[in-house]
Amino acid sequence: MQMFFRILSLCHDVIPEHSDGKIKLSASNPDDECLVAAAAYFGFIFQDRSEGNIILDSKEDGEQKIELLETIKFTSKRKAMSVAIKDTDGKIRLLIKGADTAIVKRLKSGQDTLLKSTIEHMEQYSQEGLRCLLIGYRDITEDEYKRWANKYAEASTDLDQLDALKKGLPNKIEDLEAELEKEIILVGSSAIEDKLQDGVPECIAQLAAAGVNLWVLTGDKEETAINIAVACNLVLPEKYMDHIIINEKTASTAEDMASILENEIQKCDKEKLDTGNPSRPKALIIDGPSLIICLGKNEYDSKGLLLKLSTSCQAVVGCRVSPDQKREMVDLIKTGIPTVRTLAIGDGANDLL
Repeated sequence: MQMFFRILSLCHDVIPEHSDGKIKLSASNPDDECLVAAAAYFGFIFQDRSEGNIILDSKEDGEQKIELLETIKFTSKRKAMSVAIKDTDGKIRLLIKGADTAIVKRLKSGQDTLLKSTIEHMEQYSQEGLRCLLIGYRDITEDEYKRWANKYAEASTDLDQLDALKKGLPNKIEDLEAELEKEIILVGSSAIEDKLQDGVPECIAQLAAAGVNLWVLTGDKEETAINIAVACNLVLPEKYMDHIIINEKTASTAEDMASILENEIQKCDKEKLDTGNPSRPKALIIDGPSLIICLGKNEYDSKGLLLKLSTSCQAVVGCRVSPDQKREMVDLIKTGIPTVRTLAIGDGANDLL
């Protein structure tokens, strides 16, 4: 438990602002600020950054100066961030946190029991609408770190490698980051409430009543995205609204995807013929891996089928969606139905596409 909160207090890029003897945390990511504040509540207080060091005030050990060796920042592609530190015991450690899809593949083998129970906890948290991260670490020998740091510094200043990274092409920078972020020892999972501002559910309900179709495109897990969508009145409970859920488990190929989309479209068309209007509102919930298939080129025109089904739904929720996929989904409507007007709103810099 001490390692868990120690990682939360050290693995971030939060900047402390000191005023009148108090510390105000400034973070580009509100989740980081929340986790650092949580660690402080449990006695691991992030105090300051000073000349390559992190100042930590622990109720157990008092004030400590921990050398920060490297920060590998979070990106929407990596879905994780890590820091390499030289701890007070002289050992070099990599501390990491990130989405389960990013961390599980980085874990050291032999942790199946712990991973199973942790994933069960995460699924429970997600069903409650909480945002989850896996937390872990690994010890690194000094020789291994020095060899890695030299190669990483060289790659990070190589203009060709930086250009390849920017364009999303294979590059040594990402290869070296993956080389360091391996054999991770799992410590646990965090869970954060994604609290809505006052009036949001009521506002969304009124927009829907006015005939405005609303979509949410998020990087959250499927369970979290659905629960947040229900909490803000974007998606009604299944008692009142049909949930069409498409994910990598239900449609792993372009053929399967086309079959599911065509089947759902036929259901919508049949309802319109029978009643003149759909008897029940519908919500499409689709994940990132499925969108890779839908929006890619294939012989089944799954992109066109997705557009047709989406326009038959009152709401669309995209989960585990990357920034590029958000752009493609907005473009799907803007170019596919030229007569409509669209407004896309993002809450972070990675949504500015």
